[in-house]
Parts: sequence; structure tokens; C-alpha cells
Amino acid sequence: MCCGGAIQALVTGTTVVNGTLEAILEVSGVKAVFYGISIAGVAQMLGLERFCPRST
Repeated sequence: MCCGGAIQALVTGTTVVNGTLEAILEVSGVKAVFYGISIAGVAQMLGLERFCPRST
């Protein structure tokens, strides 16, 4: 487990744009919660948890 014993990782949605999404999911070893608009569509399609305080 990485992340100093964390149980969740807050990950920017730009990981889907820059091609690091899969690596982040594999390496983190913890539950990833994504934020930002870049991940919106992908999160919906893949069932990823997404946090966006501005979305409806």
C-alpha cells in the first residue's frame, strides 16, 4: 500500500487527459475519488467515484 496508510486518494480528472489514469489506479492501492470536469464522462462510463461540488 502506498500513500502513507491513506484509505482514499483524491485524484485530479486530468489523469484521463494525460494518459496516467490506469497507472494511478494500479499504483495507488487505495480507493480513488476523482475531481474536476475532465473526468466527468469517463467516470460515468466506468463507474468511477467523482466529486464535484459545482455539478448538478
